[in-house]
Amino acid sequence: MEKKHSLWALQNMLVEAENEANEADLSEIIGQIADKVDALKEVIDILESEAARFKKYKDEMAARQKSLTNAVARLKAYALKCLDEHGTEFEAGNIWVLKKRTSKAVEILKEPDLDSYLRFSAKDPGQGLIKQSFVWDKKEIASKLKEGADLSDIAEIKTNSSIQFSTINKGAKK
Repeated sequence: MEKKHSLWALQNMLVEAENEANEADLSEIIGQIADKVDALKEVIDILESEAARFKKYKDEMAARQKSLTNAVARLKAYALKCLDEHGTEFEAGNIWVLKKRTSKAVEILKEPDLDSYLRFSAKDPGQGLIKQSFVWDKKEIASKLKEGADLSDIAEIKTNSSIQFSTINKGAKK
């Protein structure tokens, strides 16, 4: 079986054959280069087709993921609304217990500007409520709000509710 040369090697051979002015070698090398170019194009087409197919598949999966994530969010909101509407913190199933959970989080009401930065850094140097990237530092704001600082124009403590499923422990109190 004859060893096939790479396109690179064929191009080098072509330059050498041109320098030697050997017509027979030139036409054979040019024919081999043409075959390599065609084969290269076929491989590129196949790979591009596969890449396009995988992109389409990825896009379809991303859409499906978003759809399922939204469905989960709707069901959780429905369960939370049911608990809220009936004034209860939990409901027991046969296997699972549905519990209402609450947590506190800082909700930024106004994005930071230079005036806010100067105002708060002057009051408490070194304890900036704004991070280097010029966004509010929610941990610092939460700390200041808990201490009773008046930051009502920029942030407030918000109560978030979610649900949690846990297994039923027959012996435990509800």
